[in-house]
Amino acid sequence: MKKIAIITFHRAINYGAVLQAYALQNCLKGLGYEAFEIDYVPSQEIQKYRLISLKRIKNPKRFLMDIISFPENLKKHNKFNTFLNSNISLTSSRYDLSYLKNNPPLADVFITGSDQVWNYELLNGIDDAFFLNFESEKFSKKISYAASIGKEFFLESDYGILKKYLLDFYGISVREKTAIKALKKLGIDNAVTVCDPVFLIEKYSWNKLCKKQYNKQKYILSYMLSKSDEYCKMVSLLAKETNLKVVCFEKKPHYDCEFEKKSSAGPDEFVNLIRDAEYVITTSFHATAFSIIFEKKFFVYPYSKTSSRVTDLLEKLGISNRAVNSLEEFKKLDFDEDIDYENVNKILEKEREKSINWLIDAIEK
Repeated sequence: MKKIAIITFHRAINYGAVLQAYALQNCLKGLGYEAFEIDYVPSQEIQKYRLISLKRIKNPKRFLMDIISFPENLKKHNKFNTFLNSNISLTSSRYDLSYLKNNPPLADVFITGSDQVWNYELLNGIDDAFFLNFESEKFSKKISYAASIGKEFFLESDYGILKKYLLDFYGISVREKTAIKALKKLGIDNAVTVCDPVFLIEKYSWNKLCKKQYNKQKYILSYMLSKSDEYCKMVSLLAKETNLKVVCFEKKPHYDCEFEKKSSAGPDEFVNLIRDAEYVITTSFHATAFSIIFEKKFFVYPYSKTSSRVTDLLEKLGISNRAVNSLEEFKKLDFDEDIDYENVNKILEKEREKSINWLIDAIEK
């Protein structure tokens, strides 16, 4: 049985990051491999998800918000840690970059991805760990699965070092078409696009994570990543037109309708709440993905950080009309228009099969 070590943002307090990590590992185990996450956390991520950061004391308003939000944030952190420890296999050692570069775990194959592991802005530069630049056994294979650069380009000043790292990879797969173009500028011509890991496992597997039905009362599920007044007006309008309450993940919702906060929900609750919703409206790629998996009536309001990922996905599945770019556009929609999920699922099954076959070939050949 081949041992496969995966490196990604598995400890981020972020639903999509943790659930894609769970999905890729779950898929690999289902294919008969011994898969585990390298328990590496970049320093930027440690700082980003601190419950209370003394660095924020320079911003009294932000620091006060940290203190006020502490009980709720602690509850959420605990749920994420519980999910991680219960559902994802980790190395026994916790790694920083220096330790990982000199003492990586033993594995036949190393996989970087998915998520924005090649986003230099997110990581304040190139992180060697996510380019698998460490002292692995010379016969170990390096591949990427659905890696994302988060942008449409790499910095030209980094072309040399990035090309050096990536030429050491046996197989390169990315999540967005824009990354293919960026890699070609480096002289890397063998990259392919694959589906996000959450699509690698089927609906029945996600149902295993869900507990009993969240609420017998129908509701709209809203997940907004970045505050938008226009988005909030769209949610309020949908609530008014359907006479349903809104369940949301924001700490401070700004909806002009009845709402219920679920801001301390864990990853399994996130999946559960999408599965049981009557409608989903979101700015999030992964909320969109799970809406599709559970065949929901959904609307997505793309914003700059998710727009390319969302539009690529919707175009591929033939449902670009689910993206709504303005309140005026939203007002003209038939909220009960059916989505042709029979066709969506046919396309999705082909994408899943293609992605899994690529993954097996990259590991085995």
